[in-house]
Amino acid sequence: MKKEIENIYRPLPFWSWNDELDPQELCQQIEWMHEAGIGGFFMHARGGLKTEYLGEKWFECAEACSKKAEELGMLSYAYDENGWPSGFCGGKLLEEEENHDRYLTYSIGEYDPKATMSYSLDGEKLIRAHSGKNNLNVYDHMSTSTADILDRKVVRKFLDSTHEEYKKRDTYHLKGFFTDEPQYHRWGTAFTHALPEYYKKQYGKDVYDGLGLLFVEKEGYRQFRYEYWKAMNELMHQNWAKQIYDWCEENHYRLTGHYVEENSLQMQMQCCAGIMPMYEYEHIPGMDYLGRLVTPDHSLGSHQLLSVCDQLGKRQSLGELYGCCGWDVTPLQLKKIAESCYVDGLNILCTHLLPYHEEGQRKRDYPAHYSSFNPWIDKGFREFNDYLSFLGKHIATSTTDPHVAVLHPIRSAYFHFKREDEEHANGVGELDRALKDLMNSLDAKHILWHFLDETLLREHGFVKEGKIHLGRCVYDILILPKIYTMDVTTEQLIHEFVKQGGKILLNDEKPHYLEGKEYDYSYLNSNISLNEIVDTLPFVSSENINIRLNRRISDEEKIFYYVLNRGEQEEHLFLQDKQYPSFEAVDLYSGASKIVGNEIILQEGESLLLYPTEKKPEQNKKLSSLELPETWDVVGTPDNYLTLDKASYSFDGKKYGKTRYVMALFDELLRKRYEGDLYVRYEFEVKDIPSRCLALVEDTNLLEVSINGRMVPSIGVSRIESHIKEFDIAPYLKEGKNVILTKMHHYQKEAVYYALYGENVTESLRNCLAYDSNIEAIYLKGNFGVDGDFEPGKVLPEEVILGDHFSLTKQKKHIASLILDGFPFFRGDITLESEFDVTDTERELVLPSPYQIIDLTINGRKLGMFMFSKKIDISKYLVKGTNQIQMVLTVSNRNLLGESHTCQEENPSVYPDLWERLGLWEENSNVNYRDNYSFVKTLL
Repeated sequence: MKKEIENIYRPLPFWSWNDELDPQELCQQIEWMHEAGIGGFFMHARGGLKTEYLGEKWFECAEACSKKAEELGMLSYAYDENGWPSGFCGGKLLEEEENHDRYLTYSIGEYDPKATMSYSLDGEKLIRAHSGKNNLNVYDHMSTSTADILDRKVVRKFLDSTHEEYKKRDTYHLKGFFTDEPQYHRWGTAFTHALPEYYKKQYGKDVYDGLGLLFVEKEGYRQFRYEYWKAMNELMHQNWAKQIYDWCEENHYRLTGHYVEENSLQMQMQCCAGIMPMYEYEHIPGMDYLGRLVTPDHSLGSHQLLSVCDQLGKRQSLGELYGCCGWDVTPLQLKKIAESCYVDGLNILCTHLLPYHEEGQRKRDYPAHYSSFNPWIDKGFREFNDYLSFLGKHIATSTTDPHVAVLHPIRSAYFHFKREDEEHANGVGELDRALKDLMNSLDAKHILWHFLDETLLREHGFVKEGKIHLGRCVYDILILPKIYTMDVTTEQLIHEFVKQGGKILLNDEKPHYLEGKEYDYSYLNSNISLNEIVDTLPFVSSENINIRLNRRISDEEKIFYYVLNRGEQEEHLFLQDKQYPSFEAVDLYSGASKIVGNEIILQEGESLLLYPTEKKPEQNKKLSSLELPETWDVVGTPDNYLTLDKASYSFDGKKYGKTRYVMALFDELLRKRYEGDLYVRYEFEVKDIPSRCLALVEDTNLLEVSINGRMVPSIGVSRIESHIKEFDIAPYLKEGKNVILTKMHHYQKEAVYYALYGENVTESLRNCLAYDSNIEAIYLKGNFGVDGDFEPGKVLPEEVILGDHFSLTKQKKHIASLILDGFPFFRGDITLESEFDVTDTERELVLPSPYQIIDLTINGRKLGMFMFSKKIDISKYLVKGTNQIQMVLTVSNRNLLGESHTCQEENPSVYPDLWERLGLWEENSNVNYRDNYSFVKTLL
């Protein structure tokens, strides 16, 4: 039964428009989204797009999709760029040099008349020089790939070329825009021609007098760097964030999206010199969370975002989640990623990524992907989306009320940031580590707290009756992390806070500078300890870094505790509300509730809403653990797979080169700039000829396919991807070596070569390129088994198996391991049966290994579908003696499509280069390539 909930709380995926677009097909996908529990979408131009970005057909498709969304009560948003980062209008703004952003480099040596500025290094001060041999030469460069979003005029051009074009045609009922990763030049020391005038206005000085201090530590470098990076941040804040927001306000659109990079001071310095002020100028502030690792060190982004949302009363917040997680990420891991942010207050999921098509480069676009191409999606995605929607509504319709504030140390990062110093975390590694250690300590003790951003504090903060007010939030305790400096307005506020008796904890030594100049903070001393802060909380809890906790108040004024086990093992939490003895524990996924005491046990990824109550706890049933059987019988003959991702090529169909990984071949053809007919030869071994075998071949300018010298016609296209053609090759197979030969026409547009090989081209142009031809793997599908040579992985021996030298053989009917017993490349559903004996029926089934989805049946009685559970109470399904168990196991695309050839064996963060490594191939190798295959276990 579908759960009803308003679409404003439902997920809004990145819908990747990545091919030649067809309005009818797009609308069919919207109907699928609606059935899958999705509330709307972001129309996102992305790599592979062949329809002209912002051309008439683009707007025709946008209109059709927004109209369909309106019919279904869904929310349609436009993503504001082709690829990312936002601001260059898919390259249109780069046609004028004045729109490009800038960056600085330097050299040390003899005076260079070509330098923008030169400074003498003789003496303690840095002085402009026009001659000499011991000089610092600074050079101002134009970026090739990104626009200057710190320049107000350039941002206006961006609005005119993008937002205004949507507005002209807006019969669509667009809800708004997503802005993605706007940034100053992150690949070097950022600069802008908008800075000199602004710097002169703010500080009364010529910025060119001090540019060299960004690279060397001479007298006054702290003050100059403080002023420089604060000015850069303010230009981005005013000229980009506020200008875009004001336009959306005036034209009745909602602005959402995220700035970059949230999860460290180092990366914020590379991109924006401070993210938090930008959130004021979004209607739905957002963040990004990449990869599937959930660790304490990954919580900076959510703490920053949700501090501002609470302070400024922004009830909805959005997380772009799941990019880079890899095909084998499980629903439980996805739940844990989302909830590690929801526990701080996030409440809308932007699912990354739902592609329009999957062929070629598209299937490597930071997977996993959330369409029917992903095996578990059609089975469990609706329930997954329902769960996070209900949880998001609970968060969005409640508030939190921490009384502890932490001053954000981004201003102190200005002192030591040096973009060229990659070896030492750009100079801010020590500050980053100190901040994360403090955050982890506060979170482990379950102290509820917010960050104070100095820009927002200046605009919205004041002290009254010994408390710091920032927007709707009030704090009576201030923690100073490791910092070196602060703004004058911040110091004045803190000084007043101390005078009025406010409580302060110095987590490190007191600062020594004010806006980069030495200052006396002798009045600043700790008058409260961390343990005393814990005593002020309205609850008592055990310390545990793996359990996150937040105390919230619903709009109906009901208090509840939201607790999450973000660890990988079972965790125990003692929790006592100081006014109530027990809790009503509500599981939003199952809808079940029960009265529990103060000892809370949480499985990996498990979360609960705990409502304080006077009721007595229910007695827990004690269950013995039961593990899955070790061996299983395969039911039927499921379609199995073999990936053929090594090949050789020929220009004439006669002379072939070496057999190599297909991405190495593709790289070689790109570097040769080859255009013409291309023959690609794939070989595989057959020990036992199957009765059913299809070759799945991607249709990239495909002309013909043959097997063992016989031409084979296509019998249709794949159910899950229309650009994959199916060829019945079973009648032509033979024992021993078999050869599939494809013929195609190979070519690329010049834009592809420029994006790949143009001088100083960065990710923005590569993010929106579309290959005209691809060299891809072929996939065999049929009722065969796959034999090979296998060994345990070296990095994760329990989870990864390495293999090579595969051949088709008969399918085994009795297995203990999918990988070792004939199904190493398998994806999809496989039905397995087994037996086990019990003398005690009070049992819980333990599911210790990663899995996507399991449908369980015991003794002919269905238990249902599971995707989040680690332990399942099966008592009522058991009989004493022998029991029959059947499971339908859904297996991911990882072993078929995944990054099987990387040296890491398994990757917690997955991106296209793990396959492609374009420009880095030498014959069949590069620094990250393994010739054999890594396979990841899934339950078996």
